[in-house]
Amino acid sequence: MRSTTTVHAENAWSKPASREIFDAARSETKQWVEVTEASHFDMYDLYPFVDEASEAIRGFFAEKL
Repeated sequence: MRSTTTVHAENAWSKPASREIFDAARSETKQWVEVTEASHFDMYDLYPFVDEASEAIRGFFAEKL
């Protein structure tokens, strides 16, 4: 089974492209996570944005792997 998770910032300039790639992914299980109030660069190293993204990824891997 193919699984895809995408984590991105709510205010990221790349959001439309991320959504297009996510929608085109041929995965049976998909997860779209939007980190609210975050910008593209906030996701690199700012609390609480990195923690929220990490938790979403860990949870997805724990469930799907």
